[in-house]
Amino acid sequence: MTMTAFARSVALPSDDVFVLHDRPLRDGFTLAETSQFGYGIWRLRPAIHKSSGRNLILNFDRVPVRFQPVVKQLSYAMLSGPLPQGRSAARSRESAPRSTNSSGF
Repeated sequence: MTMTAFARSVALPSDDVFVLHDRPLRDGFTLAETSQFGYGIWRLRPAIHKSSGRNLILNFDRVPVRFQPVVKQLSYAMLSGPLPQGRSAARSRESAPRSTNSSGF
């Protein structure tokens, strides 16, 4: 499945949907404290379980306005959409690529 098809397979949520709703959260975080789809910046730290994990964000304000909806939809699909065939949530988290960029896009 292409990334475009993958993104389109996940319905565009309303602005008040929590983007980390399908992810296990770190101790001390509640879903109500996490970023919602309508926010310009999504904070991913509540879903990063490594103690040395960086304070990663997705900053959509740095993306041209006309591209923000599709970039948000793709990002949401990658965070909350169905996993590729043959992948489990635990395995995907373990093999996820590491990012050294703590400033978002």
